[in-house]
Amino acid sequence: MRFIILSVLVFSFCLYAKSGPYKKSMLNPYSSISVKDKNLDSNKNIGYSWEQKTPSPTAFARGSFALINGKFYVFSRTNNIRHAYDYSANSWTEVTNDPGPNLYSTFGDNGTKLYCWGGANPMTAVLRIYDTTSDKWDSFSDPHPFGSYIYAGRAFPLDSNRMFIIPGSTSTTMDVASNKCYIYNISTATYTQAPDMPFALYGFAAIKDGNQIVVLGGKNTAQARTKYCLIYYISSSTWVNLAGAYLPEDTWQGAVVKTGNSYYYIGGGNGNSSDPCSNKVYRWNGSTWAQDTNLPYYGGTIAAVSPDNNRILIFGGLGSPSNPNNGYPLNLCYMSSNTGIRKLTWGEIKQTFIDK
Repeated sequence: MRFIILSVLVFSFCLYAKSGPYKKSMLNPYSSISVKDKNLDSNKNIGYSWEQKTPSPTAFARGSFALINGKFYVFSRTNNIRHAYDYSANSWTEVTNDPGPNLYSTFGDNGTKLYCWGGANPMTAVLRIYDTTSDKWDSFSDPHPFGSYIYAGRAFPLDSNRMFIIPGSTSTTMDVASNKCYIYNISTATYTQAPDMPFALYGFAAIKDGNQIVVLGGKNTAQARTKYCLIYYISSSTWVNLAGAYLPEDTWQGAVVKTGNSYYYIGGGNGNSSDPCSNKVYRWNGSTWAQDTNLPYYGGTIAAVSPDNNRILIFGGLGSPSNPNNGYPLNLCYMSSNTGIRKLTWGEIKQTFIDK
């Protein structure tokens, strides 16, 4: 009888929390660095799991990727991969290969086409555009501001006709970070300079989220890993160095994904003894980064997206299933369960709903 009464009380508290004052506020995760509310969005692990999916026919690392119309496109000259993953059917299809080097290309998509600037081996600054509808690449050698090459950056759409480019590295010498940013006008194929980043970086993780572009980690001009969190506010064309949201450790070549109201920083590193790759996942909960469910393998330069704003899809990377110091290109593919589902213990329920 006591067990039945206790169960009814717990259930009642859960219902009250869902509709009452403990209901989760839908705040922009970066709008406040001191969120202190009595809800489930705490430092506790979410408790999601990873499900292995069909591996790709070819391994992937240090390439470009895009999630467009339900398909996850990946390209890299590391193992000459050029495939599209249909996550609904759990199947891979070969597509037309990128004509450029596509090793550490600076890349981004506008929801229809994938834009790849430059890359390594050989070093170049040529722009290639992939049309997913026609499965066709076009290359352009229009005048550009990048010098002899552009390398290890990212690009994001500002609107249907403009791409915001964070080059990464633009120099005749590899691994020299840049803080310059540019806007590419698609219709006129011209570039204009945008505000500089607060710090010069390459090999960072970045994501566009509404009116902001978030940049995490990366290597600086001294080729040292960093824990930076930089935000570019599109409407005001300004950069902010958000020191209160720095990553817990210095890192580069990680990935960042957003599901629901949480950002996830995933993996990182280069897979050798001096720069081991990571299997860690950190989740931003509105006030701090908390370590979350580990990756199923160690990896840097992982391709990662959220296909439905609930789950995380990861693929490939330079890493290893078991050894962070022995990285090699991987063909592994995993999907997380719903990241919004929590596995609470009785102690957590009591602390969250009863003791407060």
